[in-house]
Amino acid sequence: MKVRDILDEKGRQVVTTAPDQSIREAARMFVHHGLGAMPVVEDGELRGMISERDALRVAMHGSGSWESTRVAAAMAEELFVVTEDDDLDYLMDVITVNRIRHLPVVDGNELRGLVSIGDALKAARGDQSGDRTFRRYFRGRFS
Repeated sequence: MKVRDILDEKGRQVVTTAPDQSIREAARMFVHHGLGAMPVVEDGELRGMISERDALRVAMHGSGSWESTRVAAAMAEELFVVTEDDDLDYLMDVITVNRIRHLPVVDGNELRGLVSIGDALKAARGDQSGDRTFRRYFRGRFS
């Protein structure tokens, strides 16, 4: 299986932020969209990644306020990335070895999608039969 297949299954739409956006606005987007990380894109090119943790660090330890601090100040600029032609084994190796939860999919500097550790595990598992049993257990236990 290729990264392309994962994107075809899950979709290619990605919520992004810009380097000049405030950390507060990025945090609002994390909450609104239920995200753990967002690619930072400027002029159509991937510039970095920012995570919820990055935003929290600014909120708790930043020298300025999170309204005035820009995403560019907190984002990771040196990224691990994959391409659509990379295979699932390579994707899982990058995630595992580097302890990464979200990987941008790129073509050059152009963002083509985003894959998460959950997407990789779902693709590796290949079926959903265990999901229904898991949901029934939790529904019964906590209902």
